[in-house]
Order: sequence, then C-alpha cells, then structure tokens
Amino acid sequence: MDNFDAQLVLNHPLNWIATHCRIVNKAGIRTNLKCNTAQMLLMQAIEWFNSQSLPIRILILKARQQGMTTWGLGYMYERCNNLANRYGLMSAHDDDQSTEIFRKIQLFEECNPDRRPTDYSTRKEVTYAQPHGSSLLVKTAGKENLGRGSTIHHFHGSEVAFWSKAKSSLLSVLQCIPKLPGTSVILETTANGVGGEFYDRWQKASKGEGNYYALFLPWWSFPEYVAPITERLYYTAIEEDLLSEYDLTDEQLQWRTSRPLCWKKWIITPRSR
Repeated sequence: MDNFDAQLVLNHPLNWIATHCRIVNKAGIRTNLKCNTAQMLLMQAIEWFNSQSLPIRILILKARQQGMTTWGLGYMYERCNNLANRYGLMSAHDDDQSTEIFRKIQLFEECNPDRRPTDYSTRKEVTYAQPHGSSLLVKTAGKENLGRGSTIHHFHGSEVAFWSKAKSSLLSVLQCIPKLPGTSVILETTANGVGGEFYDRWQKASKGEGNYYALFLPWWSFPEYVAPITERLYYTAIEEDLLSEYDLTDEQLQWRTSRPLCWKKWIITPRSR
C-alpha cells in the first residue's frame, strides 16, 4: 500500500472517528470511539448511500443503549472537521439530553489530537475558524426553531418518537437540507407505541416507499445483551417462539428474563413497539 492509499484508509470516517473521538464508557473510563455491532450496521448503511452517490436518509428503530446517538454525533463531528463549510445539527427530545449530547462534543474537542481553532463555542454550538468555517449545533426538538432559514448538511434526530412536536419540527428542519449526495438525515428512536410522525415514516420506509432506509436494531442484535445461565430454564410459549424464529441462545433469553419490566424499550420486532 502506498502512502496515498494509507492516508485514504486513515481518513476513512471509521478510522478517523476511532483516532479523534473519545467517549466515557459504561465503566466511567475515557476510551476511543470504536464501532460496536449496532453502530457498524449504521455505518454500513451510510456507506451504501455514499457508494450510490445518494443523499443519506436513514430511519432507525432500536433497542436502548446501542450508541446510535453517540455514533451519529461522531460521524457528524468527523464530517464537519474534515470538510469545510459544513453545518451539522443534532436534536434531542429534551433539554437534559441536549446538554448531554453537547458534553460529548466538548469531550471530542478536548481529546482531538488535530483540534481545529474555533471562532467561538457557545453552550451548545461549536464553530470553526475561517477559512474552514464548519459548525455543529445541538437543539431541543419542540422547544426551539429547528434550522429554519439556514442550510444544514447533516441532521441527526435522537428519540424522535418522543418529540412533542415531531411533525412540525421535522417539516421545518428537513426543508433546510439539500437533496445532495453526502448530506445526511438520520432519525432514530426507541419504541413509543403505535402512531405518530416517526411511526408513519417507519411504516412507509419499511415497505420500500420513499427515500429512507429502515434500519431495525433489536436488542438481540447486540452481543453484550446476554446473561449466564444460573439454573434450569423453563420457557413460555412466547419465548419458545423467539428461540426458534430468531435463533436466540439460552443466554440471550436469560438476559431478557432478567428485565421483565422494561420491554416497551427492548423491542424484538417492529410490531412489538
């Protein structure tokens, strides 16, 4: 591999994020942001759109704690660092989550070995100095005007099914995003019952209608969600069906059994939302 090829590999978003973005993991330790299984599936979807020279448009129906918001933020951060005059917006469903997301951007900035100079950094916005000029902004959906009157190249909506004004908020922000290759819209959420703006969009995308790809990430797609077998297992009829239909292991069913009260957010099929 010559030096040019090696630089292309190093600058690929997967590698750039892993070497420039740090997070605090579940154990409270700072570590490099490297793809887990679910995040890799998202990255593969992004790569497919790029390979077809299409705008990136993805809906994600997911279980909890799979890192979709974190990876989407890392991808947006990478794009705004490596491409000039790009504008990224991430929107969360409440103020607490918006603050937490911006803290992740601040940590990215603090730990970035090739940190760019900034013109300013407000409570929830980072703008890089000219001539680069790209910026990242975090806003709360339903409480703030999302993007009206500005051009946005990368938008990530977190927990969209829980937005109080999802339809009007999305209508406002999506009008600001050019329908050009390389632009991205990623809308992700855990389950929140039947109906609503995300639900309607998901139903269409899952049937192949429109320009969005429907990416379903159930809990069993995540290798971490297993538990050791401590005693003989007796399965219900529903669990027997899960074992056979989805080829689950006893350890996965044991993990499920240990969380009987939280199944609204631990979906196994889109129909179980």
